Amino acid sequence: MKPNRSKYSNEDYLNGIRQHDSGVLQYIFKEYLPLIEYYIISNKGTKEAAEDIFMDALEAIYRKVKNNELKLTCAFYTFLFAICKNLWYKKLRGRKYQSGVTMDDWEVLKLGAYPEEAMVRTERFKLYREKFNLLGEDCKKILHWFLIDNKDMKEIASLMGFKSEGYARKRKFQCKQKLTEMIKNDDRFEELIDY
Repeated sequence: MKPNRSKYSNEDYLNGIRQHDSGVLQYIFKEYLPLIEYYIISNKGTKEAAEDIFMDALEAIYRKVKNNELKLTCAFYTFLFAICKNLWYKKLRGRKYQSGVTMDDWEVLKLGAYPEEAMVRTERFKLYREKFNLLGEDCKKILHWFLIDNKDMKEIASLMGFKSEGYARKRKFQCKQKLTEMIKNDDRFEELIDY
């Protein structure tokens, strides 16, 4: 779900939050809370959890705005959504959920115009590393040498003690296929592939 075109600028939002402008705050709740609820309910959450996270995100934004510590490099909704999504990821990953936004969250959100894309890239990499670490030692070596060290198949065959380059290529294919299968079978895959 995407938000409607906003009738407020980023400055309007920040000033409205700073000054407790009821018109701006009502607009934020009316336009953006349903989108956050939709996202969280679609990702194993409840309406109540979505409301809690939404309020925590607004509170964090208010604290930053009040201290003149916030300069938006993206649309307000993108920023708000990124905070909410980051908080929800933390909760889903099993961390003890605590109200508020940590410095780690702010570091993620300073990554540019599309902070949610940076977060998704980070989550994709975590999923990849997690599944890569579940592979057997031979597969880890083969894929690391091929993907990271850019070794050719002849060299990999020699390092692994395989009789032929063709067999090394076959093993690389099998390892890559197994890794891809493990990633695709993870519940997080569908959520992360949409971006």
